[in-house]
Amino acid sequence: MYPQEHIHPSELAEVIDHLKGSDPLEVIGTGNHRSVQRIGETNFVLKTPFLSVPYSRSWVVVLEALSQCACIMYQVSQQLGFSVVPYTQYIMPDSSIAQRLQESCLHLKHPMLLQRYITPAKVPLDLQHAHRVVIFNWLIGKPDPKYENSILDMQGKVWEIDNELGGKRLDVKPGQKGLFSNWTPHWLFMRPEVQVPLCPSLIQHVRALPENIKLDQKLFPEHFQSSLVTSIEQVVTSNLKFLKRALLSLRGESVTLEKLKTNVDQQLEKA
Repeated sequence: MYPQEHIHPSELAEVIDHLKGSDPLEVIGTGNHRSVQRIGETNFVLKTPFLSVPYSRSWVVVLEALSQCACIMYQVSQQLGFSVVPYTQYIMPDSSIAQRLQESCLHLKHPMLLQRYITPAKVPLDLQHAHRVVIFNWLIGKPDPKYENSILDMQGKVWEIDNELGGKRLDVKPGQKGLFSNWTPHWLFMRPEVQVPLCPSLIQHVRALPENIKLDQKLFPEHFQSSLVTSIEQVVTSNLKFLKRALLSLRGESVTLEKLKTNVDQQLEKA
């Protein structure tokens, strides 16, 4: 298994201490419905809904589901041994951290995400780690693996920082098979590294994953939607089945991402 990430309590204490102050949070990015704010000089960012948007109750429900999905994907990354998603924590409006934010005049009443900050860098790519990212995206069924959703750190490792839209089965699209070939290509496919064979240890790791994926429910807060966790377990189990079939058909061959992608598409056509 790949090493698991652990967050020291002192790091979270540092976040809370900073939020006690009056310094405004620095906005370092925006998405379709969230603002990304750096918490001082700590190693964390806060992802919050846009304060200027009057969210309806139905939109709050959507934000809750998206936030929970992002946290579940972090746990999938950890529990399946990929470790390609930075630490992500779901913050309820009535939590102690949220109360600190409200004291800082943010007055947030909607779900938030606390995520480890990844310092971006322009360095040579850690190809083995990048391959793990692509395989992980295929497993969780991430339909928008865009360049903007990934960050390259100072060690050349790729981190997936936006995982709210995962949970799509590779074999489901009304009236059309071969969904996989129609996905937005991951940014790595734009590089010559797509022709570099996968590391044998990564191939063995995928082959050794259990047939039925079950996440440790004890790691999720009680208010999490159990149906959402179950749904993602089913998606990963289904997608893993096709990846394993493709790897089995390629046994004895040098496996590249491009070759694996083509073979998965063939497996989907047969389904």
